[in-house]
Amino acid sequence: MRTGKEQVCMVDFIEGAKWRINSVWHDATEKPTKKKIIIVVTDDGYMLQISFIIGADDWDEFVNEGCIAKWCYKEDLLPNMEE
Repeated sequence: MRTGKEQVCMVDFIEGAKWRINSVWHDATEKPTKKKIIIVVTDDGYMLQISFIIGADDWDEFVNEGCIAKWCYKEDLLPNMEE
């Protein structure tokens, strides 16, 4: 049975999905704290997968040299396959 609110629900769903995707990204000023693979986006829009070694690599130097705009943990982009 349709109630006429399907368009509103669709818009809400899309906005929620966009929020979820964007919520995993960190500004480059925030340093990773977990030893995990990260995905970075450069200032010119390139996306790269890297391993940043906490305590061994200099995050500020890495961000400046790589022109990093934002980053996220790779696992946060992957769908949760647990049921």
